Amino acid sequence: MTFGEIMQKGKSFGQEILKLSSRDIRTGIYQNRWKYLWAIPLILIFFFNFREHVNGFFSYGPHQFEPSFMDFCLYLFKGKVFTLPDPHVKYEIPIMWLTTQMYALYIIGSYPSDDRTRLGQQYLLRCTHSTSWYLAKMIYGIVSIGLFYLEILVIAFL
Repeated sequence: MTFGEIMQKGKSFGQEILKLSSRDIRTGIYQNRWKYLWAIPLILIFFFNFREHVNGFFSYGPHQFEPSFMDFCLYLFKGKVFTLPDPHVKYEIPIMWLTTQMYALYIIGSYPSDDRTRLGQQYLLRCTHSTSWYLAKMIYGIVSIGLFYLEILVIAFL
């Protein structure tokens, strides 16, 4: 096999990934549009819970504190700090962080599993490289999670 043949094969592989990933992005986001819309009330509930938490925390002092956009983002994505187990300290599960991550996982994971049982089977069988089908799903996952977090940031900014 010559270098030109390898480059031609690589070009068709790249074109195939581009076609499959553009199809996945269009179809996946369209099929998950209601899931993205249901994320809006979820994030708003978290935002109002955060404001209530902040107002309750600062209501006893003379300070007036208005939380900023970054305060909400840090509160939503902080997770849990690792600590050594102590029987006298109550362990708190970060519900907002866990719910946000699980909902993002649900949005990302639902489309590839549904697509594999539907029309995606035909694409998987007919594409020249099965690896390109999986890479297109990975690209879809990256774009989808970026869109979900962008939605969170836009809601928090407004």
